[in-house]
Amino acid sequence: MAAVTNINTDQYALLALKDHITHNPNNLLAKNWSRSTFVCNWIGVTCGVRHQRVMALNMSDFGLTGTIPPQLGNLTFLTLVDIKNNSFHGSLPEEFARLRRLKFIDFTSNNFSTEIPSWLASLPKLQHLILNQNSFKGTIPPFLGNISSLQELRLMDNKLSGGVPKELGRIPRDIGNLTFAIALAIGYNNLTGEIPYEIGNLQNLQLLRIQNSNLVGIVPPSIFNISTLREVALANNKLSGGIPSSIDIGLPNLEGLFLPNNNLSGIIPTSISNLSNLVELELGSNSFSGEEDSMTKTLTLATIGYMAPEYGSEGIVSARSDVYSFGILMMETFTRKKPTDNMFVEGISMKCWVEEALPHAVTQVADADLLLGDDDQENFNSNKDCILSILELAVNCSVDLAEKRIINITNVLATLKHIRAKVQKNVRTA
Repeated sequence: MAAVTNINTDQYALLALKDHITHNPNNLLAKNWSRSTFVCNWIGVTCGVRHQRVMALNMSDFGLTGTIPPQLGNLTFLTLVDIKNNSFHGSLPEEFARLRRLKFIDFTSNNFSTEIPSWLASLPKLQHLILNQNSFKGTIPPFLGNISSLQELRLMDNKLSGGVPKELGRIPRDIGNLTFAIALAIGYNNLTGEIPYEIGNLQNLQLLRIQNSNLVGIVPPSIFNISTLREVALANNKLSGGIPSSIDIGLPNLEGLFLPNNNLSGIIPTSISNLSNLVELELGSNSFSGEEDSMTKTLTLATIGYMAPEYGSEGIVSARSDVYSFGILMMETFTRKKPTDNMFVEGISMKCWVEEALPHAVTQVADADLLLGDDDQENFNSNKDCILSILELAVNCSVDLAEKRIINITNVLATLKHIRAKVQKNVRTA
């Protein structure tokens, strides 16, 4: 016969946790977690209205040091536990397996150094498992793929080794493992091997991050067919293969694609320019084909709205296209507008908007805060001249025809230094 539990059970469990705290800044718990006050009024504790039992424990950013006692396994109504940004260490007690209602676990930025505990497989309602920035060791356990309710798995920046379990993407006939997963972030570990093709079975996935590991092999083509994906981050591995020409069809919702520092090859497909939601694209330090003397081998800014026209027609990342992107960034900085803003529609781009305003209507496009300064008329005129010079440089950097564009970023820097010197001279003589 199971023991009867009540709010007193919850109080004893939390007082046991308090006893396991060895460092408590400002005596936060000592002042608040007291037998003389109702447990549901304790800081970090939330109780349910109906049963008056502890449902949530949020101790994030408390600056605590200590261990987790087994008594916490008696908080049987608990649905959320968040202890991120503390210094908890030691083992995670197997009594947690009793917490059958638990949906959310966030242990980010603590000092846990054990293997990922097997009792996690006993939590039938677990939806969010976030264990980033600890020292968890061992392999990513395959049993995580059997938690069918799991929507978010984040294990980044630990000391995990081994491969990526195929079970994370395997769909059994009855209920499909991780069918509901929307986020898989397991980068910054010591992983090895290949990305399993089965990852492509996670058809609800919105975020995939497996960067800064030691993964090899071809990027599974199945990844490029997960239509719900918004971000793919596989940077700093040893992955090979290419980007499919149908990426715009397979990933219509993509907002960020981060693939730098791999061994990818082939032509960068022009269809990338059809990804209307794409905001960030990083492809540098790969082996994409193109003119050998013009290919950039370093990290490259290639963002929709910032990309040079020749990128869309040739699929080539070059030094000239970097200058174009820098010109657009200067416009963004001094107008406080983005090329993706809603005002730039129906053929009116930010570049055209700025170009048409120069030189006489520069005040209509410049950031008003930069123009006004200290509300002094003389400063206003000086600021206007400075912004005009910078925006004229930005327009020259972003000329549509690459051969007419300033091709050397050194020239751009020299011009900016000249503009700065002129401003400083005006300030001294004012």
